[in-house]
Amino acid sequence: MSKKKLPKDLTIPLTFTHIGGKYGEWKFNVPVQQIPVKKIESNTITSSKDGAYTFKMESVIRGEAQQLLTIKRLYLSLRVRIYLILT
Repeated sequence: MSKKKLPKDLTIPLTFTHIGGKYGEWKFNVPVQQIPVKKIESNTITSSKDGAYTFKMESVIRGEAQQLLTIKRLYLSLRVRIYLILT
């Protein structure tokens, strides 16, 4: 799968055919605008108390409404991304 960058501004068409027990067709064009994010690189490493697990936080990407933490479990190739949605 190729990684393409999204345009800074785009419109996403949405169509609903069933809302709250009513059938019909409701169409919306939702404008979407990318907002700048801040990426913070990190090499923070932490281990469980018993030393069985070691994790490295690779980066934090901060947006206006959410944060993305990229955490890697060391010594096994498991990578976890955690999304925090701020409301």
